[in-house]
Amino acid sequence: MIWKNANGRQFDCVINIASMKRVKEALQLNLMECVSGDLMQRLSEDPCLLVDVLYVLHRPQCEMMGISDEQFGEGLFGDALDAASKAFTDALVEFFPTKQARLMRLAMDRAEREAEEAFRKAEEAIGSGSPPKISGGSASSAPESAE
Repeated sequence: MIWKNANGRQFDCVINIASMKRVKEALQLNLMECVSGDLMQRLSEDPCLLVDVLYVLHRPQCEMMGISDEQFGEGLFGDALDAASKAFTDALVEFFPTKQARLMRLAMDRAEREAEEAFRKAEEAIGSGSPPKISGGSASSAPESAE
């Protein structure tokens, strides 16, 4: 899956056994936990962890381009980070055999539609002056002062 970082550099995200082994050895993360565990949620909540995984997946390309881990991370923010994340999930789906990949794609498409709907509702609430509801309370609630 081809994507570009914020500096316009192009990368190809490929997940295969070799790249999975690199991630496991470098970060002690099993990419199969994206399917059978909570790793996908952890990656979506922790952009630093996501970028670490992306760097290890792309390390051979980075080495050929002379890009360090830090330089790789500096090129990932905003839409570039979104593009890299999408390339990662697409590459993960492509790793699996056709039938399993089809089921994963359906599940990911559903999750994406739900996220878009939640974003749309939050935009509407903000536009109307009502704070969007967030689990556990509203977005406008602040922690009590410790004084």
